[in-house]
Amino acid sequence: MATALHVIILAAGEGKRMKSAVPKVLQKIAGRPMLAQVVDTARALQPAGIHVVYGHGGDAVRAAFAGQADLQWAEQARQLGTGHAVQQAMLIAVLLRRSWRDQWQPAEVVGQLGYTPMTLSRAVKELTAAGIATLRTEGRVRWLLTERTAAQTWEHARPMLRSPVKRRVWILPPPKSRPRPLRLAGLSALARFSMLTEPQWPTYAVGQAEWKAATQAGFETLPDPLPGACEWELWHYSPALVPDSDTVDPLSLTLSLQGNQDERVQLALDELKGRFPW
Repeated sequence: MATALHVIILAAGEGKRMKSAVPKVLQKIAGRPMLAQVVDTARALQPAGIHVVYGHGGDAVRAAFAGQADLQWAEQARQLGTGHAVQQAMLIAVLLRRSWRDQWQPAEVVGQLGYTPMTLSRAVKELTAAGIATLRTEGRVRWLLTERTAAQTWEHARPMLRSPVKRRVWILPPPKSRPRPLRLAGLSALARFSMLTEPQWPTYAVGQAEWKAATQAGFETLPDPLPGACEWELWHYSPALVPDSDTVDPLSLTLSLQGNQDERVQLALDELKGRFPW
C-alpha cells in the first residue's frame, strides 16, 4: 500500500534582514508572495495534505490565504533563527573552557566560530534579553558578564537552549569515497562517555559545510539503513566546538538527546555529567 504524501511548508520566519514590516513569506517575487509560489509547487504534487507552519505576522499570513481550504495551519509560537543558534554555540564554547571566566569578549568567541558581525549583534541581544549575561562596553570593545558559576550558568540557560540537531538522515557514501573525518554524535558519542552499548549504526554530526560537500560528492540519502550506511545529524551550528576530539562536545550532546525517554539513555546522560568541564 502506498504511503500518503503530506507536504509541510515552514513559513514562520521573521526575515529581519529584509528590514520590512511585511512578513518574509509575503514578500513578493514576480508579483506574487513567496509562500504562494511554494504552495503552488506543493499542489502540483497532488498531496494528501499541505501543512503550513506559520509564526511571525501570522494573522496577515493566514488572511492572505483565506478561503483556501486545502491548507492546514499550525502555529510555531516561538521562532528561533540564526541568532539563537549563534548565541547557543557562543555560550557553549565559553562554558567548555577549562578555566571558567565570568566575562568574555563575544566578538572574539564568535570570530573563532566563523560567524559575521551582524549575527554577533543578534546573538548578544538574545543572551542579554534572556538574563544569561549583561553587556559592558569599553570604548569599541564589548564584554559579556555573568555573576554565576559555569554550572549555574548552564542550569539557568538550559531551559532556553534547544537541540542542535536540525534533522537526521541515513547516508550511504559513494564507492571509493574518502569523506573528511566526522565527529561521533547521538548514541554513538554517548556510548564513548558511558556504559551504554554502541548502536548498530554509527551516528555522526555535520555542519552546513560538511553537508554541502557531501551532497556535491554524491552521497546518497536513504529512507532506511542499509549495510555500509550511517546516520548523520545536520546541526544548527558547528559540531566542532571542542578541538582535537572525535566526538561532539558533552553539552551539545546532552541537548541533542534530552528528549530521548529511554531509561538507559537517561542513565547514560547522568554519567555524561561527569565529563562537564566544571
